[in-house]
Amino acid sequence: KPAIDALRSQMTLTRLSKEHIIDVHLREYGRTEKQKCTFVFQPEVSARVKNYGDHFTVDSIRQMWDAAIKRAGLRHRKSFQSRHTYACWSLTAGANPAFIANQM
Repeated sequence: KPAIDALRSQMTLTRLSKEHIIDVHLREYGRTEKQKCTFVFQPEVSARVKNYGDHFTVDSIRQMWDAAIKRAGLRHRKSFQSRHTYACWSLTAGANPAFIANQM
């Protein structure tokens, strides 16, 4: 429910934004098709700096993660390590392993 509420509150910022034409890579090797999309999470809405593009990239997500870790005063770690931490802490707290596996 909190995730849905967050998306609904952001809808006023993103719903009427311009559509972008993107290349979608299909399962068949080398096949692509063009599709229209409106990005939900947009750099112009949430970027801390002004040199942003139309959408977030894999690299921009990593950069935001690294900046958040640094601001929190934590030692560097990759974002995927959080999955392991979540699973271990949940198991230690007595959570059902099947539930945790489903969350992953």
